[in-house]
Amino acid sequence: MTTKLREQAITTSYRPRAWALEVHEAIARHRFNVLVCHRRAGKTVVCVNVLIAAAVATPNGRFAYFAPQLKTARAISWSLFREYTDGIPGVVFKEADLTVVFPNGATVQLFSGEQHDSARGQGFDGVVLDEVAQFPIEAWGSSIRPTLSDRGGWAIMIGTPRGADAFFDFFQRGQDQGQTEWWSASYPVTVTGVLSDAEISSAQRSATSPDQFRREYLCDFNASVDEALIPIPLVQQAMRRAISYAGGLAGSPKVLGVDVARFGSDRTVLMPRWGRQVLPATFIDRSDLMFVVGVVSQLIERWAPDAVFVDATGVGGGVVDRLQQLGHDVVGVDFGARASDSRFSNMRAQCWFRMKEWLEEGGVLPDDIPGLMADLTSAQYGFDTQNRLKLEGKADIKKRLGNSPDAGDALAITFAYPVTPALRPAGWIEAGAAGAPARDYNPFQNI
Repeated sequence: MTTKLREQAITTSYRPRAWALEVHEAIARHRFNVLVCHRRAGKTVVCVNVLIAAAVATPNGRFAYFAPQLKTARAISWSLFREYTDGIPGVVFKEADLTVVFPNGATVQLFSGEQHDSARGQGFDGVVLDEVAQFPIEAWGSSIRPTLSDRGGWAIMIGTPRGADAFFDFFQRGQDQGQTEWWSASYPVTVTGVLSDAEISSAQRSATSPDQFRREYLCDFNASVDEALIPIPLVQQAMRRAISYAGGLAGSPKVLGVDVARFGSDRTVLMPRWGRQVLPATFIDRSDLMFVVGVVSQLIERWAPDAVFVDATGVGGGVVDRLQQLGHDVVGVDFGARASDSRFSNMRAQCWFRMKEWLEEGGVLPDDIPGLMADLTSAQYGFDTQNRLKLEGKADIKKRLGNSPDAGDALAITFAYPVTPALRPAGWIEAGAAGAPARDYNPFQNI
């Protein structure tokens, strides 16, 4: 690749393939770019060279490369920066803060997506997010995207499908023909020409399952994760449905599910469900329990649900106690308790299975709740020694994927117990309207 530095022609060893040339042309026209590439496609090489070319062409420019962990950035991209800047005189590598300094004053610094907060307050002309699906769900919106505002910076997100996660959401933005700011493209092994036919066949035979090969080599987001309780297509169908008040909401119970955050990066989620329709959710990040109590209390008073279920495991018990002290009829649900149905190992497995049945029976999901699709399709299942269905633990999911399925648990808990709707006057729709449930109404009277 040839570029210019202070009118001096610079030639590097980078030789992009045809698919990479297409990428270079596309990202020159769009601000936010999403590349879905198969394993061993060379996507990191492409993006490292995009950063190098941008730095050479931008005096005093500031650029960043984010990997899931800093050790990953150092192990993979640091050597690539050294290799492809070898023909550029005057480049300095600062090992202490993992920064590449170009002779025109431009810099490229390596960051960790896991510790994205360290980028706050900085301003970049461009960033690359490598394997963005492994970043915390809030990394882009809370830390990385704001760093691009002052300089009108651009971003490239690269990775391989792992399911309907945040990376999938970014890819979908680029597929929206109604906007020009985002662009996305998929490069499966069948189009890049990187691997030989013999190597592709070998990779297919070596894959642990057909779905794994479809995800990692054919770039298929819809390939269900092995042992996933709720498959991606089922959630996609629910997000394409619509329902009217007369056609499905009238006479249906209004249930509020609350999943209380336990750890620093987890979110407290308030998920309202009206019969077959899930309504917009409320997310609370890193707030004390009394603040959570206040938000839940306000929603109860405004929306007048027939039942409120709160995950009482751990710190959630304090939320339940305080809400009950305030006079709200809330029910604490211990996800780890014994299930009422002997087919399930605990209440959490039972709730999630009932949620799956609800989706199969026509449940309607909004398509704009952050992380909902990823949460719902993340949980894997198996069977215990008594042949009862058991669900992968929340901590195990977070360890495997980097995020806790908070929104999924908040919706699942709305299925803890059957709920009978209160009688409301004809035409009653709006929350807080006259005719809200009477205080002595028992939503569990038919249990």
